[in-house]
Amino acid sequence: MGEIHSNTQFYNNAVSNNTANNNNTESKKLDSKTQENRKLDSNGEEIVWEMKRSFHIGNKIYRIYFLIISIIVCSIITYTIFWTASPLNGFRGLFLILFVLAVYYVFLSEILGLFNFKRLYITNNYLIIEKYIGKKAILQLGSFYAHSSRLPTNPSNPKLTKDLCLTFFLQNKEFRIDESNLSYDNTTDELANKLNVIFEPYITQYLLNLDEKQYSKVKNDTFIKNEISYFKEIDKLREEQTNND
Repeated sequence: MGEIHSNTQFYNNAVSNNTANNNNTESKKLDSKTQENRKLDSNGEEIVWEMKRSFHIGNKIYRIYFLIISIIVCSIITYTIFWTASPLNGFRGLFLILFVLAVYYVFLSEILGLFNFKRLYITNNYLIIEKYIGKKAILQLGSFYAHSSRLPTNPSNPKLTKDLCLTFFLQNKEFRIDESNLSYDNTTDELANKLNVIFEPYITQYLLNLDEKQYSKVKNDTFIKNEISYFKEIDKLREEQTNND
């Protein structure tokens, strides 16, 4: 009987060990799959959300259209000023030359924005805008919000699309991405709303850390209030934070 009991106990221990080993193996497989599914950027940061450049045929056509229109407009202005309106002497000449340079700058900036965007992605702490040429832009989450630009009111403006704007709360600075670059099926307004939902916990923490003067400046900004709807909740959290201090 003792031998039978010993064999039975040995068998039970073996089964238990096999079960534990199987569980450990399955756990390692799951962990391995989780690690494989995680996407990391060049700095080893986990990418939690990503949007690559759109290569849709309609967006390609628009980018080519804008390039052609820009070349035509700049050529007409250059010909008119340097050949028709010459000689360029004195203050008048200086003004016309500066005007031409300003026009070139506007169109070249738009063209660079249209063709230089590579992708947009979010890690646990930053939003990164990658470009084909130049350094990538790294934005601290919480310090800015998303919104769409309005369509230009000037009928002579060849730009037909909106921009996705990432505007800082306290800095006079924003990043713009033309919607023709974005691989998103819905409108730019809906994309901005989706991003602001992702940003909400970061924005909340950022606004909680501002002093009263800075917070009032942000809170009373009409444009910001149109995009951020939870200032009442932040007010309560700031009040609790003050009372606890």
